[in-house]
Amino acid sequence: LAQIAPEIGEGRPPSMLGTDPPEHTRLWSLVGKAFTPRIIQRLEARMAEIAEQLLDEALAKREVDLVQALSYPLPVTVIAEIIGIPPEDRARFKAWSDQAVANLGVAFMAGVDAERLRRQLALFDEMRAYLVPLAEERRHAPREDLLTGLVRAEHEGSKLSHDEMLAALVLLLVAGNETTTTLI
Repeated sequence: LAQIAPEIGEGRPPSMLGTDPPEHTRLWSLVGKAFTPRIIQRLEARMAEIAEQLLDEALAKREVDLVQALSYPLPVTVIAEIIGIPPEDRARFKAWSDQAVANLGVAFMAGVDAERLRRQLALFDEMRAYLVPLAEERRHAPREDLLTGLVRAEHEGSKLSHDEMLAALVLLLVAGNETTTTLI
């Protein structure tokens, strides 16, 4: 990236995907503490409920594109609920997910250029402007969600910075949404 646009991304923490031990181990330990079995177990029934609701809506239409009706909305809705995104913000969250996946896909196929990198960093900044205040809200009013877990996670005296937390959420969003959508 330094050859493409050295001024872009300076001071931003890399994703866990771009780190080696001991930094990777530190990040993984902190994120792993937030993924509690309790959070996942609590959402199991909710995931089935979301799928059933989407299928009911599809059946009501009688003729539907199952990819549009189920494969696209199910994973991102579930991820949003795991993280703790309020229902009224899910459309924005879905748009961010789609944009992040599109940028990632193009980068793999066509390589990285300065403009694509700028768009990705603008997306990161937009998500940061939304998620950091939400994280601060969870710090003061904890809930049973992943965002609260990430805010509270501590390992050997270390905590996630806001940017590290955001990088972990973007990784979860892109990896969970794209792979599950394709799988379905």
